[in-house]
Amino acid sequence: MESSVKYNLLHKINDRVQIKSLAWYNKNQINGYVNYTPESDIFTESMRKLCGKQVIIYNIDKAGYRIALLNGDSAYCDLCYDWYDWMFEGMSEDLLKEKLRLLK
Repeated sequence: MESSVKYNLLHKINDRVQIKSLAWYNKNQINGYVNYTPESDIFTESMRKLCGKQVIIYNIDKAGYRIALLNGDSAYCDLCYDWYDWMFEGMSEDLLKEKLRLLK
């Protein structure tokens, strides 16, 4: 049976995560966008205002994670963005790739 989730997601609802840093964004962006892989969704210029912020995952659906800022301000955390593990701090790129490979 095929999963309704677009990607293998490693986090759960109520997990607290930190969005990648502004330094990471500035280093990796090309024309305002960061792509993890050619087939992945992108980290957009408008998402960068959340760089470095602590957030909580409040929903997971076929498009990815839905997040809210821990201080309750959800002005930038509505349903317009899809969030994925590679957009969060705390996991090296190599470890993330290995975990995703093992899930396949």
